[in-house]
Formats: sequence, C-alpha cells, structure tokens
Amino acid sequence: MTSLQVNYFLRVAESMSFSKAAEELYVSQPSVSRQVQLLEQELGFSLFDRSSKRNLSLTPAGVVFREYFLHTARGLEEVKKTAAALSGSEHLKFRVGIGVGWDFSRRLMEFRKEALRRYPMAELYFESDTFRKLQSRVQSGDLDVVLCTETSVQLYDNLDVQLVNRIRGRAFVRKGLLVPEGTPLTIEDFDGQNLLMLPKEEETPVTLQLVMLQFLDKGCKPVPVTLPNRDSIYQAVLRGEGFAVFDEHMNIAMDSRLTSMPLDGKITLSVVWDRRNQNPLLRLFGEFMSQPMEDTEE
Repeated sequence: MTSLQVNYFLRVAESMSFSKAAEELYVSQPSVSRQVQLLEQELGFSLFDRSSKRNLSLTPAGVVFREYFLHTARGLEEVKKTAAALSGSEHLKFRVGIGVGWDFSRRLMEFRKEALRRYPMAELYFESDTFRKLQSRVQSGDLDVVLCTETSVQLYDNLDVQLVNRIRGRAFVRKGLLVPEGTPLTIEDFDGQNLLMLPKEEETPVTLQLVMLQFLDKGCKPVPVTLPNRDSIYQAVLRGEGFAVFDEHMNIAMDSRLTSMPLDGKITLSVVWDRRNQNPLLRLFGEFMSQPMEDTEE
C-alpha cells in the first residue's frame, strides 16, 4: 500500500468519478484506475461498486476504509504542523516591554501558555520600564512589542500602534481605615489622605490622569507620597499608610483586607511595534490583549 494509492482512492471517493479525479490529479484515468485496483488487491476488498456505468458508489468496505484513511491523513497533517512548529520555533524569541505600571500578569501568563503551545521551543521575555525607554528599544529592534497606554504613545515613522483594550482604575485602601467596614467609599473620604505612588519619572500617565480626573477636578486634594516600587506601595496600603490607584483586574483586587472605589472613566490600552517586524507571535499577543476584561463588581 502506498500513499499514492490512498490519495487516488480518496480523490475518486470524493468526486465519485475516476475521470474527474484524474483531471484534478493531472494524470490519466487508466493510471488512477490501476492504482485503486492495486489498493483493492492489497486490502482484499472491493472499494467501489462498479455495477452501474453511470453511478459509481462506495462499497461498505469502501466507506470504512475512506473514514480510516481520512482520519489517518488528518493525523499526519497534525504531525507535520507540530514538526513545522518545532522547527520554526527553535530560534524564535519574543520580547515584550511593559510600559504600564499596572499588573497584567494573569493575561500575560495566558498568552505565554498559548504561545508555547503553538511554538514549543520559543523563548519569551517580559520586562517593565518607563515607556520612553521601551519605545526607543522597540524602534531599534531590541523589543518586539510594547504594552502601554494611549496617552504614552509618540509614534515614529516605522512604528504602528493598535488600541486593544480599555481599563479602569480603582482607589484601594485598607478596610476600616477611612470609613467603617461595609460603608461605601466616596470621593470626599480621600481628601487629605496619602496617595501612594511611584516616583514621577516612573509613574504612568494612566495613574496621573485618573488622579487628576477623579480627585483634583472634584476638589479632593490627596497628599502624594512616593515609594520605590509597586510591591512597597501594596504593603504600605495593607499597613494603612494611605491609598493607591491600581487596575481593577490586578490580583490586589482579590485581597479581602482591602476595599476600593471605582474611578471615573477608562484608559485605553495599546500595543506598539515596528511594522517591519515579522515575528509570528505579534498577532497572537494583540489578540490576547484585546480580549474583554470583565468589570470588577462594585
């Protein structure tokens, strides 16, 4: 039994015509008939009912073997795809710059899992920095893509930007610090309270814009206090040293020791990449970051 014989049989079984199959295969009809006959001889079954000159049909054995060969062909195709992925991913690297100060670890880990499923040998790297630095690196080719906010983007000729999502911030504070537990927070509760933030040169425009819209424009004046990183901010919030603005989808939102208030408006999340970059993981990254983010219950 040869793959040629199986291929010819499946073509005839699809069109129910030896002559049409021969045309599609660009071979003579006798050649197709001969290969199918050899297959039948080896299997020991007639695959086609040739009793009618007008209507060709499969025998019961032909039906069984057609399904078997189709299943086998699909399996071989999957093997080929896997081999191609392994070969193509052997030297594939994908480098992501995180230019937002909020935590997208869950979404990024979902992307990483799917990327490695498709390209098992690929190497993925994630790093955070100020958007100004990351944008320069994506322009030079040192990074494949940067995740940032719409307000951060200053495009160069070779860079493209795609708006992928909208995120909302929440003001988080330790339960019982500003209001009794179970009492909803209001904007007035934050007046004069410490607003825990990153240093100005590292803070993202997202936090700054949300603070301006939600607090300063409404007459509420929190006291900015800078800390070196987001983990130190988180720990300070837990100690009751002030409040902080985080993305409502961060893991902090699940901490039962904290309560929060949603902020007005949403900020657009974007991805920036060099349009000359042909990395196959670029599209997948955009798709994952575009998936809807369910709002946290208020």
